[in-house]
Amino acid sequence: MRQLIASVLLLVFTLPCFGGLTEGLSLPEARKLHEFKKHNLGLMDLSSDGRLLLMHQKLRPRDRVKGTGNHRLRVIEASSLKEKAVIELESAQPYMLFRPGSHEVLLNGELKEPAEVGCFLWDVDSGTVHKDATLTRANLSFVQFVGHDQLLGLSPASADSASRHFVLYDFRQTSLTRFEVTAEERQFLKWDGLSFSPDFRTLIGQRYSKPTILTLRELGKPSSGREVEMSHGYPARCVYSPDGRFLIIVSNATGKDSRPIRLGESYLNVYDAKTLELKKSQQILTRELAESWVLHVGSQMAFSPNGRWLVVGYDRYTEKLLGFISYLQATYAILEFPSLAPVAYAEHPQIRTSYEWADISSAQSGRLRFDTNSSAFYSTAKYTIHWSVPEPRH
Repeated sequence: MRQLIASVLLLVFTLPCFGGLTEGLSLPEARKLHEFKKHNLGLMDLSSDGRLLLMHQKLRPRDRVKGTGNHRLRVIEASSLKEKAVIELESAQPYMLFRPGSHEVLLNGELKEPAEVGCFLWDVDSGTVHKDATLTRANLSFVQFVGHDQLLGLSPASADSASRHFVLYDFRQTSLTRFEVTAEERQFLKWDGLSFSPDFRTLIGQRYSKPTILTLRELGKPSSGREVEMSHGYPARCVYSPDGRFLIIVSNATGKDSRPIRLGESYLNVYDAKTLELKKSQQILTRELAESWVLHVGSQMAFSPNGRWLVVGYDRYTEKLLGFISYLQATYAILEFPSLAPVAYAEHPQIRTSYEWADISSAQSGRLRFDTNSSAFYSTAKYTIHWSVPEPRH
């Protein structure tokens, strides 16, 4: 009898923690190429040539009353894994990303050296830091590069939300072009995220608070927006395929503030990006362990540059000892596109949620980034892991 009980317990505790995909028990785990555990590093960006990694360390703020986070950025060479450069800043809402086609990093906040506040271009190769006065005055958020010389962002929030604009900044001319924010857009800009098509002409915004609604518009043209109903639940994250043909949306049965999200109630929805016709809706997360609740499904999604692989991340939440100890475990599903067939999974170790300044959640820290050759990707949950993508078994 004792042997039987021991066997049952062994089976329970050795079941694969990943159970979210169809055929989850038979899926292989992606092979780890490297783990960046030093100093709580989280991946923020990858240079367009794939040679440099922008790694982020979130430190305790020097002034808790001020409420700004202290950030240390490390640039690491992808081939040698050697540190190339370091810079520190303080910012409540920083953005940190590589300028396409260069080794320049765009960042905003209060730098230690030079001791200035604003928006800067940091040339990693030369070590120089240049303050952009026009961009500093613009004080943009939700920034995203449009090619090498243009940046698309959102003007700052104010008491009058109607004063917000989308802003296109040209580095060559140091000029700002403003686009009015429509009344519909003001609703989702207050709460939820933004995504742009690969050509940066079409904007999409999702609303958790109002289920099954997405609003789209084309920049530079008067538009009241278009709406599309989700086939299942609330939209959680939207991404475009690299060729711009498809819009992929993860939807969950519960809203933004509802817990838990059940794995079996999450869907991938594939739309035609131009007509918004629903092409496919597939329940990809079908199993769950009894003790696991999911906080974020689809908080991170990424396409490989060649459009063949789609990675979807989610965080599983576990409470132990009557709720006094809580854990998060970030898991990533690797799917083949456009079939959405599951190929493999990647899973970070469990992390205690009580670690105050650790970037734990995949929704809160780091980004999914693919290598330029589409053969591997980086995921972050407290620290970053580099995974290879296995070939599907046909």
